[in-house]
Amino acid sequence: MSIYCYLLLIYLLRAKRILYGWYAEQQHRDFYPSFRYFTFLARSPYISNFEDAVERISPLPENLVCGGALLTPNVVQTACHCIANFIVDPDEDENKTFAQPLNVWEDRIYSCYGQAQTVEMYEWLIPKHYITYTACRRLEGLAQFVMFDYGLIITKDKVNEKSPHAMISYAPAYRARDLQKFYYNTIQKEYTCLFIGHGGWQTMVDDNGYYVEVDEPSDFVRWGWRPTMNYVDCLSVTYSPLKRDLFYYNYTGESTWVCHQGQYEHDITFNIFKGDSGGPVICNGVYFAVNSFSSSVYSLDVISYTSPIVHTHFENAVEFRTNFHTWCDNRASDIPDDAEPHPEDPRASVTPPPIDQRSTAPRSTSNILSHFLVLSYSVTAFYFL
Repeated sequence: MSIYCYLLLIYLLRAKRILYGWYAEQQHRDFYPSFRYFTFLARSPYISNFEDAVERISPLPENLVCGGALLTPNVVQTACHCIANFIVDPDEDENKTFAQPLNVWEDRIYSCYGQAQTVEMYEWLIPKHYITYTACRRLEGLAQFVMFDYGLIITKDKVNEKSPHAMISYAPAYRARDLQKFYYNTIQKEYTCLFIGHGGWQTMVDDNGYYVEVDEPSDFVRWGWRPTMNYVDCLSVTYSPLKRDLFYYNYTGESTWVCHQGQYEHDITFNIFKGDSGGPVICNGVYFAVNSFSSSVYSLDVISYTSPIVHTHFENAVEFRTNFHTWCDNRASDIPDDAEPHPEDPRASVTPPPIDQRSTAPRSTSNILSHFLVLSYSVTAFYFL
């Protein structure tokens, strides 16, 4: 009898465990602030457009496109690749493709908010503009990594006017200096971060004994924790000497992502999957990044990649909030969307010190340590400026 009870207990414990995250009930929205400004980006079910519906409808899990963060009553921040196609520029590097915003009239992506479960999402915002930036590019020769993976959806209606009693909040705005300081602290101290999303949450094992993702979005928003990797470790798994021999680019100047890993080797738990891109990532209670992409569960190193908002001061820094509102409101609805230069803050730069990338020889531990010390020294110097 005791053995039976033990086995039953093990079964119940495992039944609660979900590889890609625990599901969040409505009360989780009170525990973690990011649940309140998270948005479910979806295409319309059943009919051509949400706004053509004659009755209240909600999206289905399979309508999921990406996640997003509600910045203002009519602006959602998400990943660039969620709202763009990538095209080849014949005059540019053939290894990079450039983001071109989707046609907002032909590809309607609605921002659903206020609930943790899709069947209860009866409130949504109609898209007016998709904003991508010229800096958003995809590296075709490096597992299709996306640089500057940030985008905006400007909507026709506003949350505070359409749903004045909605259970939502807005993503916090921080001082530019604080954004920069927190970015360095996160990658140096390797903070553990909260990931949320409706993306794929199950795996199966194939005939060869390898994990395979199941492309089935979740009805509930799901969540989990992953530690941040420091800059040098992220470089080592992203752009190893072997990859440098096959494909060269300026990692220091062009990589705008941060790496996150599991608690142990080949840990697939809480790794982000298709549909999780664009959602907010919270570290130590601070809105730190948007989900970007991840390696496959059968990779040697199962890594999640996020795009920290330290690169988007114009959208996320409080100093620019008034100008940001004006910039969004001045966009006429009849102007076709096109990738545009990102408004920069010339005072801010998070580019780490140069690291030699050209050598294809294996790097010794002493070399890696020396570069890490250079990075630490430079960051420390920045604090005292």
